[in-house]
Amino acid sequence: MQVAAVRQELFVSYAHQDAAIQSDLLRRLRPLFAASAGSQIVTWTDGQLLAGTRWRDEIFGKIDACAAALPLLSPAFLGSAFVKSEELPRLAAHPKPLVPVLLKPIHFVRHDLCGLDPLQIFGLRDRQHRLIAYGECTTSMQKDRFALDLFAQIEVRLGVAHP
Repeated sequence: MQVAAVRQELFVSYAHQDAAIQSDLLRRLRPLFAASAGSQIVTWTDGQLLAGTRWRDEIFGKIDACAAALPLLSPAFLGSAFVKSEELPRLAAHPKPLVPVLLKPIHFVRHDLCGLDPLQIFGLRDRQHRLIAYGECTTSMQKDRFALDLFAQIEVRLGVAHP
């Protein structure tokens, strides 16, 4: 007898300037979540806000209720006043997994990582073991590998058990 997977919502935090690349990454992740044998993970972004909703209250409610958060790091993300003053402090106040993802290249010494410094940041490793951002993936196969490896790490961080 198979036990039904518990639905877990993943809050995706990103800079609006990175919407196209964020959408491409989530387009690759969603089928992996749907095909999982051990989880029922769904993503939420502020792109799902309906007209007329109190957007700040809705975002904070999603942060409070999510099982984990996926901050998508880029220079625009790290420079966003809303991310720095509102989202990241709210996420840090909750004991839930944060899985920071290198969406675009950042400078790990010169950029303010907004309190994410102690966390391992996800990215692909090249042959020289350098961290590669999703935006640096040049082929569809490389982007699929990025998404697949990220999917596996998200499940591990959420404690997903597989039969």
